[in-house]
Amino acid sequence: MHNHDEEEIEIQADYVRQRLLRKTEKDPTSLMKNIYDEVLEKNQGIVPEYKSVKSSLYRARKKKVPDLPTTVQGVHIRGK
Repeated sequence: MHNHDEEEIEIQADYVRQRLLRKTEKDPTSLMKNIYDEVLEKNQGIVPEYKSVKSSLYRARKKKVPDLPTTVQGVHIRGK
């Protein structure tokens, strides 16, 4: 019985992690903590701690937002 409870907790936590990742990919310009707080508010169950999902959220964001140029030559202005 105890093992079943642990599995249920992990399933719920995975569900919340996936929601966090989807929300981050959908709105990559939002602050990570704000996304976490919003999903936390809607999922009042088992929620992973922010510090345990923070790096995953930043990786998901990086897939959607291009890196900033590091040189002037890397800046391209459209229409010019």
